[in-house]
Amino acid sequence: MNRLRLLFYLVTWFPVSDWESLIIQADTRKEVLVVIDDLDKLDLGLVEDIYKNNINSLFLPKFRIVFTIPISAIRNNELLAILQSIVSRPLLMAVCKFFKPDEIHKTDAVPKEKLVSVFLEILKKRIPEELIEPEIAREIVLKSGGVVRELVRIARECCSQCLLLIRSEPERTDIKINEEILQLAIKDLGNEFARPLGENLYSILATTYENLTPTDAKSQEFLSLLHGLYVLEYENDDLWYDVHPIVVDLLKRKKLIA
Repeated sequence: MNRLRLLFYLVTWFPVSDWESLIIQADTRKEVLVVIDDLDKLDLGLVEDIYKNNINSLFLPKFRIVFTIPISAIRNNELLAILQSIVSRPLLMAVCKFFKPDEIHKTDAVPKEKLVSVFLEILKKRIPEELIEPEIAREIVLKSGGVVRELVRIARECCSQCLLLIRSEPERTDIKINEEILQLAIKDLGNEFARPLGENLYSILATTYENLTPTDAKSQEFLSLLHGLYVLEYENDDLWYDVHPIVVDLLKRKKLIA
């Protein structure tokens, strides 16, 4: 194992001290950048505890660190003030907007092809083209709502459905991600979304879908929906919201929206 690879493992698997970062920078002639991902997937209470009570400790190291936080966390005024006191202004990564807000729910709405193509390229890097039908790849992209994390989640569920089919029918050689596989994946993901929902949350989702905004964007119920990606936040000149495309299917089945 060469020295550079050893240093890479040091950054990856162990907390990096200021002394260690100096060694890495001296050896590579590059600045150290540590990215701590997936903190946005933690429960809201835990996120608030990490950033509210331990914010100073997080920024003690004298090298660059990228932390992720859920979009719902910055709706907490106290937590946002603490973050702004340390990093001035958190950088918000906008969700990709395939449709304009005034067209998003129209049956004949045409998505922005340039953005769809970017997501298709991401999907292509994870799933070989010969294992997925082209029109299904496009459908997966649109079902993601413009969230890369959801694109990967839907694709992974489709792969899981294919593996189940391979195990049950090992003699088949033509298995690929098609409409049947996608619908099975969406059904399972839809059930995952549905389990925690009650009448009040369904009502908030329906209102948000109809108006592209909730009645109260700072209510704990809405924040929980935003945190769980039931609701997606978009940004143009103004903030607006829409319901995750898979959750929209749930609302339609319950006849809560047209």
